[in-house]
Amino acid sequence: MVILSLIVNKSRVKALVKDKRVALEAFGSYVESMAGDTSDNRFVKKALRGVRTIICPNEGFISSVGSLQGVKHLILLSQLSVYSGKLGIQSMMKSNAKKLAEQDESVLKTSGIPYTIIRTGELQDTPGGQQGFTFDKVQDYRL
Repeated sequence: MVILSLIVNKSRVKALVKDKRVALEAFGSYVESMAGDTSDNRFVKKALRGVRTIICPNEGFISSVGSLQGVKHLILLSQLSVYSGKLGIQSMMKSNAKKLAEQDESVLKTSGIPYTIIRTGELQDTPGGQQGFTFDKVQDYRL
């Protein structure tokens, strides 16, 4: 939905994807799709060349990316509130993801780059059911 909105607004979109063929089928030539390993610093540096805004739905990306030179705005889809409510075995299973989410938010807040944190429900890497967004303002942060 976010990518489609950007396409409609005639924004240049570069997306890090798992499968370029699937991305091409979904978005055509409107999106520059790049497939690669985000733990490979050379790939990430190449992928971020010329990028002004990052929308990041994965925990650990921002805190591991290294240089954010040239980036003018960061948007983090954070699941931190989802992990905070887990108890018992669920808590142990999600503890690494929670740590990564905490690190990302911390790096973001100290980066000096303007940012937006969107606290989401649990994000799943599966085809969705109901599409759309609901934004409820939880806190107002002023710098």
